[in-house]
Formats: sequence, C-alpha cells, structure tokens
Amino acid sequence: MAALTLAQQVAQTLMIGFESERATPELEAFIERLCPGAVVLFARNVAPPEKLSGLTRRLQAASVRGCGLPLLVAIDQEGGPVARLKEPFYRLPGQAALGELPAGEGEEAAYRAAHAIGLQMAAVGINLNLAPVLDVRTRPDSAVYSRCFSADPARVAALGVATIRGLQEAGIAACGKHFPGHGDTSTDTHRELPAIDAGEERVWEVELAPYRAAAQAGVAAVMTTHIIYRALDPKLPATLSRAVVSGLLRDRLGFGGLVLSDDLQMGAIIRHWGLASAAELALRAGCDQVLVCNMLRRDDPEALAARLTATAEGDPALAARIAEAASRVLAAKGRWAKGLPLSGPELAALFAPAS
Repeated sequence: MAALTLAQQVAQTLMIGFESERATPELEAFIERLCPGAVVLFARNVAPPEKLSGLTRRLQAASVRGCGLPLLVAIDQEGGPVARLKEPFYRLPGQAALGELPAGEGEEAAYRAAHAIGLQMAAVGINLNLAPVLDVRTRPDSAVYSRCFSADPARVAALGVATIRGLQEAGIAACGKHFPGHGDTSTDTHRELPAIDAGEERVWEVELAPYRAAAQAGVAAVMTTHIIYRALDPKLPATLSRAVVSGLLRDRLGFGGLVLSDDLQMGAIIRHWGLASAAELALRAGCDQVLVCNMLRRDDPEALAARLTATAEGDPALAARIAEAASRVLAAKGRWAKGLPLSGPELAALFAPAS
C-alpha cells in the first residue's frame, strides 16, 4: 500500500469486463497502463482450457509490468443456468437441484462439485468465483428463483457453506451473493430498481441467516445487491447504502473480507445514478471493488478512475475509504492470487476424460 499512488489505489477498486477471448495488444496495454484490481470473465471470454490459461497468464503479466501486482480473475460459475465455463470443464449441478437432495447428501454433493470445479478454475488462472448464491427463495416468482438452493434459510446456509468450503479448499476465493438477499422480489435488477418492504426482524431471521453462516465460515467475499430494503435504508439500494454495507455487513455481521458491488452498469443503478456517481457512492458505502462488466465497450475506465481520483484528492474521507478498500483488495490478492495457470501436459491431464 505504501508504494501505491492514490490513482493506483483507485484502480485497485475496479473490476472490469472486456470483450475478447484473447489478450490483444490493446487489452494488454490497457491492463498495464491502468492496472485495475480485477477482471471478470464471461462466456464471451471463455476459450478451451489451453487458450483460457494463455489469456489469464498474459493479463497477469501485463498487470505485473504495470504496477507489480497480480490480478484477481473472477467468473460466475454457479452451476445450472449460470455457468460460464462449459465442457470440458465439469458440469455443475444447479443450486436448486442440490437443494432438493436429502440433508447430508446435498452438502456432500455441493462440496465435491465446488472443489472439482475449483481445481479446474485454478488450473486456467481463475482465482475468484462469484458464487454461491445465498438468496433465500421466499417467493416462486423471484428473479433468481432457479439459482437459489432453497426456501429454507438453514438449508441455504448449510449448502452455501459446503460450496464455500469446496471452492476455498481448492484455492478459489468464494463470493456469497446477493447481499442482503434477492429472493423476495420478482423484479430483475438488470433492468429495474426493486424495493422490499420486509421488516428488519424478518430480514435478520430469513435473508441474513445464510450470510451469517458464510461469514463465520470465512467466505472470502460478499457481493451486494441493487435492491432497496426500506427497513434498512429507505432511499438507497444496498450497494450504495452505508447503513447496509458498513453498518449491517461489516459492523453487525462482523464480515472482514472483500465486499464487491454487483455490476454498476445494470439498469437498477445506471438509470438512476450514472456510473461515476454510483461508483463513488458504492465506495463510500463500504464496497471495496465495484464491478463494471461491459466497461471497455460502453464506458471509459480510465476516465472513471481519473474522476474518482480527482474527487478523492479533494476529499480526505473518500481518500481514506479508497485506501481501506485497496488494502482489502491487496489482502485478498495475497491469499488468492498466487501462482500461474497450468499449461501443456499438466493442464491437459486435468481435463482428460476419465478412463
């Protein structure tokens, strides 16, 4: 931290998406120049294992050339309907399917599946999985219904912890989402801004039960949701709310890991606050990294970083919050961004069909 300028600290708070499945000279130059804290991969970036390993290797090299720091490399690999990695990667069961298994059997299956995919992720240079979903399926028309383990908070907690253990024992940081819960609304935050009227006591007993368990289990990261919980903050969605991120997640739940925003380019946020204002509010609220998943296509990441830096230069409180966030990012990298992806025979052996 002592060696990072304020601009470099700001860059560490950014997790960006890009278009290509290969490390173009332009992409490498951008990573070297800006040195963002993380990149996030989607299906558009995923190639066969050898090529994916080459992509992450080259991006890591560009980051080290730029600022001497490795990247967090994230992906959404929940299983079921949200799985960016296809064959020859292991096909994961959906979380809803795991929730239908008997107690004990479901936890064992969740652990084994997460551990197996975690080993494959590590082999191709991915070090952060934006999973598991810890939302409680409280209504059948929920926008995340098919991605949830169960309608029972205790069952979600148990299966979530098993998944976290499987990933993290394979060397992959797990991320519980979408805090404090997305299971009680039918509105899709990719398009609109939902609000939930559940009382604080209900939220504590139902929505937050899996997050308490995850925090106690040492989950590496938590992702916030773009939903207004009126009992917690009547005006701002969780991602932008200091009461929710700092007051509830940090202070009351005692979570000390990395806090990620959901994608700030989703309709729930971008239509109401705009990207730069939302990024500043999310950082002030207590988020350590903000996701901008289509940044190189829709927005200028260097302009965003420059605006945040200029604002922080005149605002000691924001500068201190950015320093705290960057410090957490570096701590996460120190634990999870270790080693290089495999290549050649070692990589091929991991993806060889069972005989």
